[in-house]
Amino acid sequence: MLRFTLCLVLFCTAITLPPAISTVHAQMREQDAIAPERVEALARHLSRINARVYSAYWCPHCRAQRAQFGPEDWLVRYGIYLECEPGGEQPASPALCAMNNIQAYPTWKINGEYHRGVMSLETLAELSGFGDL
Repeated sequence: MLRFTLCLVLFCTAITLPPAISTVHAQMREQDAIAPERVEALARHLSRINARVYSAYWCPHCRAQRAQFGPEDWLVRYGIYLECEPGGEQPASPALCAMNNIQAYPTWKINGEYHRGVMSLETLAELSGFGDL
């Protein structure tokens, strides 16, 4: 079976167009000011509430999302990152991704709701009820 994937500004999909690239760059500049211990605290919180990010190892937007959580890779360390595609360095769970009807990468599942695309740390904090970073 031949499979095509289209990677857009914020996520990889073949369906929806994301916000402008300047928005992503602005969010990443803002996140540079967040203390690493707050980023880890957000990751711990996301793990506690069973938030997940469904991703693919080949997706540049997924790599950008992981990079927001620092070189420690808190998404993987706290079990938030779920790999959907076989062949990457993380064990893949394609059946779990299919069961959750994941059609774009990255897709976040927070408090039972799905959110497509790269999310800023501030947005993740707000969606998850973490509070201020």
